[in-house]
Amino acid sequence: MNILVTGGNEGIGKDIVQYFSIKYPNENSKGMSRSNDYDISKEDDRNKIINESLEYDIFVNLAHDGMQSQTQLLLDTFNRWTEVEKTGYIFNIGSYATYSKSKNFQRYAIIKYMLDEASHQCSKKIESSKECLFRVTMLRPGMLDTIKSREKDHWSGNGVRGVDIANLMEYLYLSPDDLQLSDIVMESIKK
Repeated sequence: MNILVTGGNEGIGKDIVQYFSIKYPNENSKGMSRSNDYDISKEDDRNKIINESLEYDIFVNLAHDGMQSQTQLLLDTFNRWTEVEKTGYIFNIGSYATYSKSKNFQRYAIIKYMLDEASHQCSKKIESSKECLFRVTMLRPGMLDTIKSREKDHWSGNGVRGVDIANLMEYLYLSPDDLQLSDIVMESIKK
């Protein structure tokens, strides 16, 4: 099971890459980010990512840049995979923050909401079309269990781990080809 992860060189992205590297040592698991010259805010880099994604079974669209680049990467990848009749799975990593009812302006939630909507539209197109041979799922975790999250004032002592996300991705990838879960919210609970 080959997996390509944007934002895969730290935090949950790195955890996902490590999970698949250990579980499937004869397959290719790769993380990409600005640290190894893949900047999703640059069109040329997005095109490099899309072209590389054609060689993988799973593409994880995790990295975000505070703009609309993650959404643009999804739409361009979706179109390219459809064009070449690619099989596989695209996972978009959104956020539970899109459910926020805050009265304050939250740019992060707005940008992730755009990704939610784009992913939903991609899923609907797959559902009603025989052109798409792949599946798309939006995963929306709440608080993450990462070094950065643990430093936040609102850290509760528990968060969604990268291994939890990787396990779910593996399960969905191995599920029947005609099953697509379009949107999944993941939350941790205190025990």
